[in-house]
Parts: sequence; structure tokens; C-alpha cells
Amino acid sequence: MLSHDDATLEDRAHYRGHGARICEFPMAEAVAADARAHGEAVVMGAPNVVRGGSHLGWASAAPLAERGLVTVLASDYHWPALLEAPFAMARRGRMDLAAAWALVSANPAAAAGLEDRGALRPGLRGDVVVVDPAGPAVVAVFSGGRLAHLAAAGAARLG
Repeated sequence: MLSHDDATLEDRAHYRGHGARICEFPMAEAVAADARAHGEAVVMGAPNVVRGGSHLGWASAAPLAERGLVTVLASDYHWPALLEAPFAMARRGRMDLAAAWALVSANPAAAAGLEDRGALRPGLRGDVVVVDPAGPAVVAVFSGGRLAHLAAAGAARLG
């Protein structure tokens, strides 16, 4: 269970008391810090990272992620930002691509309790997104270890 738009520490404590262990879109840095201090996942929007800040003037996701206060990025109102955000984080130079990618892969899976995905290890689902970082653009998708999507650019590379 998660909360949404926690504005104050009191809001966070209230939702924590109801069992919400994920803090989605905290409106202030102090709320994100409180959630992390309690071992909770903190979700912010990938568009916030790509845009360079909140479109509403609230907390900025990238610097909070770089300090470990944001652990998950969500697509929010613009799903293509989910692919761009890890690359944007890496370009900022304070987080490598592997750590940035965890914000959209391993960390969301862990926050949701999905132990069978989020990493490439034996025995896990085998979900893989092959990305051309120049776009970035999806080249291929494997779901459960099987090819689920092959973009034209991916097909051309096979030829």
C-alpha cells in the first residue's frame, strides 16, 4: 500500500500508521527523508527528472534520488519519460547508469514485493529491455525470457 502527495511529516506518519510503506510523490524533501529513515520506498515521477524539476514546483526528483531519498521513478503523466529518466540521471554525472536504471527496474520490483523480477539473475523472470542509448529507444523487449517486441531497428541489426 502506498500514500500519495504527502505534504507534511504528519501526513507521512498518518499513512504509515495505516500500513502504507511506499511514499509516492512526497511534496517536500523532509517527507522523503522521513520515509527513507523508516526504511520505506519513495516514488517520484520520471517526468520530474526529465524536465529538471516538478511541474508543480514541489520537490525535485533528481537531486533527491542522488542523495538516496528517492528510490523509485514512476512514469506518472508521461510514460516515455520512464525510459529517458535513467539516462538523464546518468548525464547529470552524480549517479552511474546502473544505479539510475535501478530506479526503474530493481527498486520498483523490490518496493512492490515482486521478488521474481527487477534483476538479471538465474531463476528470475528474464524480463529485459534492450535500449539504444542514443535515443534512447527500445530495440527489443523480452518478457519471461521470450521475445515480446522487436523494433524495426532491432530487426535491421539481425539482418
